[in-house]
Amino acid sequence: MFHLILFVIFPFALLGLQWVLYSKSVKFIQELELEVDIEKNLIYFIRAVFIYFLAAALATLILRFDSGGSAIYKYTIFYPLIVWVISSFVISLFFIFRDSVLVLTKTFSRIINIQKDPTPKVDLVERRKFLKAGSLTSFGIVALPLTTFSYAAIAAKSEPMIEHVNIKLNSLPDSLNGLRIVQISDIHTNQFIGQKDVERVTELVNREEPDIVLITGDFVSNSPKYIPNCAAGLRNISAKYGLFGCLGNHDYYTNAAEVRNQMEGIGINLLVNSSEKLEINGALLSIAGIDDLWVGKPDYDAALRDTDLSSLVILMSHNPDAFPSIARHNVSLTLSGHTHGGQIGLRLLGNHYSFVNLVTPYVMGEFSMGKSKLYVNRGIGTVGPPLRLNSPPEISVITLSNRDN
Repeated sequence: MFHLILFVIFPFALLGLQWVLYSKSVKFIQELELEVDIEKNLIYFIRAVFIYFLAAALATLILRFDSGGSAIYKYTIFYPLIVWVISSFVISLFFIFRDSVLVLTKTFSRIINIQKDPTPKVDLVERRKFLKAGSLTSFGIVALPLTTFSYAAIAAKSEPMIEHVNIKLNSLPDSLNGLRIVQISDIHTNQFIGQKDVERVTELVNREEPDIVLITGDFVSNSPKYIPNCAAGLRNISAKYGLFGCLGNHDYYTNAAEVRNQMEGIGINLLVNSSEKLEINGALLSIAGIDDLWVGKPDYDAALRDTDLSSLVILMSHNPDAFPSIARHNVSLTLSGHTHGGQIGLRLLGNHYSFVNLVTPYVMGEFSMGKSKLYVNRGIGTVGPPLRLNSPPEISVITLSNRDN
């Protein structure tokens, strides 16, 4: 059913949308009453743009959304196509709104009989001024989604931001004060995030000289063939006291057993309802991980069975919605990902808003519940369209400190 929608229904719907949008665009240009040559050239240009993107869509369907790692394909065909398709939907909504307003205005005018003079005089100069002003406004509205989503495509491929976070914990042993944990999440290795991208993440992580590296799930997006790319990209990642990770829902959608096998093959200890004890400077520290909340079988008791909750416990949960249950177990610190920080959002008056806010209160950043803390990482990759807006990729450098100090 999924393939029927993706490769049959969606292409025909897209073709119909493009035809309607092309027709509306040509009509829109004709309404501007431009010089004949300018109007003709603009229509030729619009036609060329639509032909290019229809050819790009056909190439993408033939390749089944897989470029084979070709940078030329990604940057000249696929990324522009994604921006164009999403922008097309937004621009279509504008035309629907505009046409609806025009129809309602004409209908309303007839009902109340505003036009009492059957042969009104029309000032052609004023009409042209009105059309020009309306056209410029319409052009700005049409250009806005193209500009916005182009920026979002660039932002999704930008270098991850290094977020330095100081987390204060109750009764942290002095010997663990200043412990540096680097967290990465949601790498989503796929046709957009390749081995070289992951290698760059590894390089940035190693620069921070972490004591511990924690990777909170979704190593890959949806195809087992990208698991080796992720493993190769992470092969040289290092930390003083160890590398740990947990599974995410997309690891299960792909092949959780193979993800675990290859990650453990390069030295990343995946903790699934289990824990590991570390002794650092004479102090005991437990690293735990639970299974994915959506498609795994999370078992909090099993994950914490071998831990000493009177000492520092750091638990990895891919999905932050597990935090209330984890907090009831008095876990010191939980690290999560999954949300991508909303991936596409708006910043208004210092607040961040996205559709993800509708399904979870834990979108990004630090949260508290009782004595427990949660930090949600924005991730490296994306799900769905490779776009990010007001939610850049993130590498978290977490420094622990004692609240009592």
